[in-house]
Amino acid sequence: MRLINIKYNEYEYFRKRKIIIMKQLTNKVFTVISSFFLVAIFTSCTPSIQYLGDSYKSTNQIDVFYDEKDVQKEYKTIGKMTHGNMFDYEVETIKNKMIEIAKNKGGDGIIFLDMQNVREHEHLDDILDDDRISIIAQVIRYK
Repeated sequence: MRLINIKYNEYEYFRKRKIIIMKQLTNKVFTVISSFFLVAIFTSCTPSIQYLGDSYKSTNQIDVFYDEKDVQKEYKTIGKMTHGNMFDYEVETIKNKMIEIAKNKGGDGIIFLDMQNVREHEHLDDILDDDRISIIAQVIRYK
């Protein structure tokens, strides 16, 4: 009888251990999945800016222009940016994000070249079809 009791105790121990391990694994999987969704949500909350160009040491101050003729100093273009995202953002939000990227890329100035309302209608009465703002800017560095 004692042998059966020992085997039963071992069985109970391993069964309880298995349950604990499964709960821990479930908690880890839940944490990873939750983290993934949180990252996806937070990264989709800011405008998506594409930058093509060179990078220099970041700057704290940047001059903002809306026409190339307004720039009084000699400069060279170090990169171009565009806003390309299917979500709707305020123009000021996109502008501020572009200025932040221009500072991070080492620009002395940013020239906002073009702003358009892009209409993306593929199907009649499609709820996903929408208008969006397209902004193009160039990042400059003084010579």
